[in-house]
Amino acid sequence: MTSGGSPYEVPVAVDADPSTPTWLETTIATRHAMVDIGGVMAHAETFNGAIPGPTLRMDVGDRAFVRLVNEMHHLGVHLHGIELANSADGTEVTQDGVQPASHHPPPAPAPAGGTYLYAFRATRPGLYWYHPHHHHATSHVFRGMYGMIVINDPHEAALVAAGVLPGPADTRQVVLSDITVCKAPGSNDAATYPDPTALPLADRPEWLSGATSQPPPTPVTLCELPTAVDDAGDPAVAPYAAGDVPSVFRPGQHNEGQTVLTNGVSVGGRLGQPTAPGALLPGAQTMDVLAGQGLRLQIANCAISRYFRLVLTTSTGALVPLLRVGGEGGLLDAAIAEGGVVDGHDSKYDVGEILLPPGSRADVVAAIPPTASGVLTLWTRDFRRNGGLWAGLPTVPVMHLQVTGPAPSTYTIAAGTALRAAVPAPVETLGPPTDTLLDPAAFTPAKPGSALQDILVTGTTGIDGVSGSFMGFASYTDAPHIVTSRWAEKDKVLELTVTNFSGSHHPFHLHGFSVQPVALEQPGFPTYTWPYREFRDNVDIPAAYTLRFRVRLDERTLKDGVTMGGALGRWLFHCHILIHHHQGMISELVVSDGDGTERPHVDVGGSWAYTPVGGIAQRHGTYHHPDGAPVTLTATAGTVVDTGSGTWSWSYDATGATPHVEYVYVTGTDPAGRVDQAVFRLKVGAPDDGADNGDPHVHTVDGNRYDFQGAGEFVLLRDHEGMEVQARHWPVRAASPVTDPATGLTSCVSLNTAVAARVGEHRIAYQQSRPGEKGEPELFVDGERVRAPRGGLDLGEHRLTTVRLDTGATGLRVDYANQAVLTVTPHLWSAYGLWYLNVHVSRTQAEEGIMGPIAAGSWLPMLPTRTSVGPMPGSLRARHEVLYRTFADAWRVTDGTSLFVYGSGESTASFTDRRWPAVKPPCRVQPWFEVPGAQPPVAGLTQEAAERACRLVTDGALHHDCVLDVAATGDEAFARDYLREQDLARRTAAVQLVVDRPDAKAGTILVATVLPLSGRSKECAVPTGSVTFVVDDSPVGEPVRLDRRGRAVQVLHHLKEGHHRVRAEYGGGGRGTYGPCSSATVVVSAGHDPHEHGHGSGPHASA
Repeated sequence: MTSGGSPYEVPVAVDADPSTPTWLETTIATRHAMVDIGGVMAHAETFNGAIPGPTLRMDVGDRAFVRLVNEMHHLGVHLHGIELANSADGTEVTQDGVQPASHHPPPAPAPAGGTYLYAFRATRPGLYWYHPHHHHATSHVFRGMYGMIVINDPHEAALVAAGVLPGPADTRQVVLSDITVCKAPGSNDAATYPDPTALPLADRPEWLSGATSQPPPTPVTLCELPTAVDDAGDPAVAPYAAGDVPSVFRPGQHNEGQTVLTNGVSVGGRLGQPTAPGALLPGAQTMDVLAGQGLRLQIANCAISRYFRLVLTTSTGALVPLLRVGGEGGLLDAAIAEGGVVDGHDSKYDVGEILLPPGSRADVVAAIPPTASGVLTLWTRDFRRNGGLWAGLPTVPVMHLQVTGPAPSTYTIAAGTALRAAVPAPVETLGPPTDTLLDPAAFTPAKPGSALQDILVTGTTGIDGVSGSFMGFASYTDAPHIVTSRWAEKDKVLELTVTNFSGSHHPFHLHGFSVQPVALEQPGFPTYTWPYREFRDNVDIPAAYTLRFRVRLDERTLKDGVTMGGALGRWLFHCHILIHHHQGMISELVVSDGDGTERPHVDVGGSWAYTPVGGIAQRHGTYHHPDGAPVTLTATAGTVVDTGSGTWSWSYDATGATPHVEYVYVTGTDPAGRVDQAVFRLKVGAPDDGADNGDPHVHTVDGNRYDFQGAGEFVLLRDHEGMEVQARHWPVRAASPVTDPATGLTSCVSLNTAVAARVGEHRIAYQQSRPGEKGEPELFVDGERVRAPRGGLDLGEHRLTTVRLDTGATGLRVDYANQAVLTVTPHLWSAYGLWYLNVHVSRTQAEEGIMGPIAAGSWLPMLPTRTSVGPMPGSLRARHEVLYRTFADAWRVTDGTSLFVYGSGESTASFTDRRWPAVKPPCRVQPWFEVPGAQPPVAGLTQEAAERACRLVTDGALHHDCVLDVAATGDEAFARDYLREQDLARRTAAVQLVVDRPDAKAGTILVATVLPLSGRSKECAVPTGSVTFVVDDSPVGEPVRLDRRGRAVQVLHHLKEGHHRVRAEYGGGGRGTYGPCSSATVVVSAGHDPHEHGHGSGPHASA
């Protein structure tokens, strides 16, 4: 993987809840990232910040819940090859593209939002992948947006145990692709590849075409004016900068990427050719193998146009046959040696090689010869994909295998070695067709489409001579069927053909269903009949050939994994040379009832819902029926209400509920029983509290703790819904560093001296100009110094308030629209002359940052790539290296991501010391971190003395932190600060405001629920007192007393047309003497179409 990772490893998706082993629950976040592709930095587009994205690993029968968080452009994710419910297919005819959650750089104002939840059950084993499909997906995939899916075959464990297949330790996932990275304008390469004639004859790479160069477009064409284009294919307004990956969506000739990537990295070059390899070039990366071992490669071609023709040769140039054992539909009945001439049909590649067209996957095994030594290389060679013409590519390496010694035993496999046939569990043979395509002209009313059983691929003009497109509409439900659309009924077996009338190869991809190839036919030429059974979703069709295949339109469950009905819908088919797809070589197979009636559509805004116990969760969405039929809505939990005009509202009252997580399915059913589902996650009541206290003791949101003493600025927590919290850790001299029981490390100390946060479209910072200067920290909003707002300040839909402490200092609080609450409490360490800040985030579903949850099998939160650091190392030095190098550096802010405010000449580097803390105390505080006048105690306190000083701090977590800080610093003043923290925690409440409008006559109903800020104290009574509802900064009526549930209701009638800002303010007092607090602000739209802003408790609600 990119950025320091090996080209022979892929990132693996982290399961958020391993307690359900048959469920994979994970998040993939789209983001721009600078990645190292092997000595070259590329401004890539990625999933989780790396190329490739995380591999999803599952067993047949497992369920997956994949949450997309979009930080980039308008897109969805297509789960390529997976047989899932139509609404989860991730295309421009099954969902609206997810709007971006933020823009870059992060200090700029950015809207929150941008999530979607994909849910499916793995029904067929095999190798699959995922990638964007909306709009300008060609360039997005070219820039790095792809990842692999492996669904294990249930029969392979027995074959591994029998020694027929290599085991997991000898299996690698290999994601192949290519990329072009621009250099500085004026220095881009005029030729895509180096001139081979400049090398000695023996060192020259193989050019099967006989050429020595490839015609344009070259890097200079793609990257510089006037020939560079933007993602829409229009002339670029500026040249691409160094590191940019240019758009390749352009008319005319298109070429493969300049650099071949193996799991996101160039493995490095090798002189010579496959049959006569020379020396490895400097920087080439190898993978260790043993002579005589078996090696299994699960390979995906994620390139947009490159055909990978793979050949493995030894250090002496001898061929090591690659045998295919499976691929897109799981294991085969027997191992296959592909290539060569079969029954007169020329495959255009040699026996023992593997050909992977764009979008295809192959499960391959090689037996490393027992006599092998040195370095074997897996090469990709040129392929005659343009009719009989070569693509014009040099042969380049994709793997280097270093033999390090002999294997304990010699592995053997040969063509014909029984696989599934040996179980026995042979691959199913689809029987003869039971039906043909429907004729849409016979529907009442007629619909666009064709009844032709042969799909015609007609050059650059598209399908059946028509350039197809489903993009450019306000919603996916507005995208019409086109004249090339095909129609069929579910559960039918069809035998269809695809005829390639163009002069080039085209890989044909059908969404949602696995096809069984039957034959490749061309009049006057030998027919290639598939000699084995296999299920595929991507089949290459040579020029002038007809592919004959069978497909059964299997019914499948909806997103809940139980309700049937997922086969109905719109399934795209297209050429998987992506630029051909986007130029019009695309259409659809519509699975409908026999009369052409289609399924309804149900969609939800967002992917997660949260409420504390005692509160109310809400979600809102839309429904639509293509044929105008009525739709009845139901929900598996809570209550769903049809709010008219194709919208719905869902709510869940958590009074008396127990903390739990569940998935909620909103089902829409039409009168004939056709169904669709929307899904979102509901989380009720778990603590979800994180903290960064004192010298920083980190409490993760899932209840774990560890010390983190790094010096610099770090991401504490972010949720992709408008919240990110950053902290500045300042190194200090401490009397007696103590050992952290969580990590076993004895480290020098740092303190939180500044906090910055994203608050929706705004940012705040609470910091001193320079630690040690007089005066408490100052507040900055959007980079400007402001007075702390005593009456509170709306930051979009979020609310910033202040708390005056008994010390005279001012604490900050942010109530986010998604119910998360950030509190910042300042304390003065008088002996050091230094303000330090305790940070708490409550009621959050955030998962990223040093306060994020710790996944099973790890000892620290996830890295920004959403991968794990793995189990805790055995040695203290190795733990220190992982915590303060790998982990700390991964979560450091940069000048481009920092939310802090800097003085002249300052940057995040001004507050960074990567050498802090040292592996072993003592640590040297650098001069720029010295605080004038600091006189901390020179001796620490014993554990017993610290326990006595902290005896009144009875909250378990705070008491633990108190003892560590008092013992380390030798200063009992920390105990008084922790006592204040405990008192604040017990007196802190939060207000949840829910807005609803069941019908026009009922008015707008405001429901405020005041609850303790859960998780920070176990001794909290339900708040009493009253709530004042405020509309446009003016109180409405008298304060409303809270009932026994801590709830107050106000009904608004006759709101003036327009947008109104509504909040609920709790006056404090009552049992538990809670302090006053305010809800976040909700914008209510009165007198407008409810589609304009949606409904609910988020930033906007319709009235």
